[in-house]
Amino acid sequence: LLDQAKLASGSAATLIKRILNFSRQARSSQRVKVDLGRIAIETTALISSSLPYRVELSLDVDDDLPPVLADAGQIQQVLLNLCTNGVHAIGDANGEIRVRLAHREFGGADGRPVPPGCKPGAYVCLSVSDTGCGMDAATLKRVFEPFYTTKAPGKGTGLGLSIVRDIMAVHEGSLDVSSAPGAGTDFMLYFPVASVVAAPV
Repeated sequence: LLDQAKLASGSAATLIKRILNFSRQARSSQRVKVDLGRIAIETTALISSSLPYRVELSLDVDDDLPPVLADAGQIQQVLLNLCTNGVHAIGDANGEIRVRLAHREFGGADGRPVPPGCKPGAYVCLSVSDTGCGMDAATLKRVFEPFYTTKAPGKGTGLGLSIVRDIMAVHEGSLDVSSAPGAGTDFMLYFPVASVVAAPV
């Protein structure tokens, strides 16, 4: 029992350290004008090299994406967390993870509806979709709660998606998700467009 308590306290200490580290990073976030397309290309190339053979990762980036104010390291963390979740959702089956970046205008003359949490205006939409098992309505309601996970013990901490949510809050963006059992999951992240040409990452 003492050994189990020692292991449990060690795990708790590790989780708390991760939370504190992220909190410090969020407060010191270095947001500059960046090209999300460049970040996505570099990050997905790194992720692809470690994916299981049964999972295909694709990337589609609109031409001439406008810059956004962002911390490149935190955007890489977002992509890593969402793609890792996609791999876990696909499991032992063959599947695909699709990353897309597109320029979107909401609330303008074309009548395109404004996504939840967004104001009318211009955004870069980063979407990460997987062909995995999907989520039911009850799971979907809790998906961003810290420490909530449907993974087996030792397979996840339940912090990945809550960190994604917090990063989007730091970036003054919006986050939406849609899913259904057997139909995969789509995460849509909306970053407000910056006004000047992007600086090098």
